Amino acid sequence: MEQGKRIVVSPIPGADEKKVRLFILGTCMAVIMMQCGILPLHGSAVVIDGWAYAFVGHSGAGKSTLSAALASRGYPLLTDDVVALTWDAGGRAIVSPGYPQQKLWQPSLDGFGMKEQDYATVHAEITKYAIPVQHYFHEMAVPLGGIFELAPQPEENHTSVQLVEVTGLERLHLLCSHTFRGGLVARQGLAQWLFETASRLSASVEIGRLVRTGAEFTAFEMVDRITDHIRKGVHTGQ
Repeated sequence: MEQGKRIVVSPIPGADEKKVRLFILGTCMAVIMMQCGILPLHGSAVVIDGWAYAFVGHSGAGKSTLSAALASRGYPLLTDDVVALTWDAGGRAIVSPGYPQQKLWQPSLDGFGMKEQDYATVHAEITKYAIPVQHYFHEMAVPLGGIFELAPQPEENHTSVQLVEVTGLERLHLLCSHTFRGGLVARQGLAQWLFETASRLSASVEIGRLVRTGAEFTAFEMVDRITDHIRKGVHTGQ
């Protein structure tokens, strides 16, 4: 990955094309974004009332599942897996559209009543499926209204969804820890850039945390919790 402009690929003979594609569109593109001054967060984003809302979290936290549930309620998908953040002339954070595809694990397909035989796997070794989303995909950049970290706690016996505000220095830590392939930042000499960019973002948008306990499928309960919160007008854009 060179100067934000070029990716050189030299796959070994017999390499799994799906794995190569996944690596290029994920890790490689995230590095290219950093080199261009674009902050890539590990998450998904949807459009609600003209604003982009990003859901970040570690692998398996339910980011794609939640965005799929929101999309099924009429809130278009803006991006899945990598949220690319830039700034407009007025200093607002902007989310650019990604690829018109989502990746869902088998339990999420089950929760939505979808059949795995209708979709191709991301690659042969995992039960994660590529879901085309052209019919509910938003193709234009949208200003960022807020960021929510998904923090599942499946070991808890009771099932509930809580939304809490993230404050202080924890906001900065959250953004840095959910930067896509953040481990590659220092190797590129971009640690200071990440700190300054995350600090700017931390000061300009609402940041919250969605805590989901229990092991049940709660995506639609989370949708109701999020949309009720947003409809109260609690974000810096209003």
